Amino acid sequence: MSKEILDVADALERVQDDKELFLELLDIFQEDYVAKRRQLDEFVTANDLEQTSNTAHSIKGAAGNISAHAVHRICARIEQDAEEGKPTDYRALLKELDEQYQLLDENIKIIKKDFAKG
Repeated sequence: MSKEILDVADALERVQDDKELFLELLDIFQEDYVAKRRQLDEFVTANDLEQTSNTAHSIKGAAGNISAHAVHRICARIEQDAEEGKPTDYRALLKELDEQYQLLDENIKIIKKDFAKG
């Protein structure tokens, strides 16, 4: 498991090794991500840079809380570019975000199985 995708040790340290809390945070992140990702598409399509920045910021913060470094990094880039009004290929960044989220989701499933085993 790549620490760039999900740094479990870092995340567990953040929650004082409370695995139950960590699993709750993962669930919350996954639920929230789906809605926020849909919003990002809408805001990018509408060229609403303020809302694009705000939504990317929200995902970035949640990704940081669970130590999902790749998702955090991409959202930070989207947020900054939108905030600065830079002409950016947001579709390419969103594609990369989707790819990294897919990897993250796969890692989360593995972690849930591992933690369930004890």
